Amino acid sequence: MTASGMQNVTISSMLGQINSCLGHLEKKNDHLHALLRELLESIGQTSPEFQRQLGEPASDAGP
Repeated sequence: MTASGMQNVTISSMLGQINSCLGHLEKKNDHLHALLRELLESIGQTSPEFQRQLGEPASDAGP
């Protein structure tokens, strides 16, 4: 195999590793996004409950 061919194989291998790492990061990002969404929904649901417990009216976004 020529030096150029060996370089191509090395580059191809490195690109494969980078692609694998990016795929792994994308999966982690999707998982974290889902957890954050659940947390925000949970906060949105519990916040009015805490306000009721404190005797304060739950505030709406509208006027």
